[in-house]
Amino acid sequence: MRPGSLIIADNIIREGEVLNEASSDERVLGIQHYLQKIASNPKLESVAISTIGIKGIDGFSLSIVLG
Repeated sequence: MRPGSLIIADNIIREGEVLNEASSDERVLGIQHYLQKIASNPKLESVAISTIGIKGIDGFSLSIVLG
């Protein structure tokens, strides 16, 4: 991706289960892996934002590709 590109991932909190290191849920494990990958990538500046609403607790991540 080119510098300045955005990467957005939705539904990353999973009612807080993303913090459960003992989770065996494949969806949670996938999100945990994804978050580890973006956090360790020096070409990305990333943030995870939780949301609370009528549908419960969830969130999204936003990453920008650095130049």
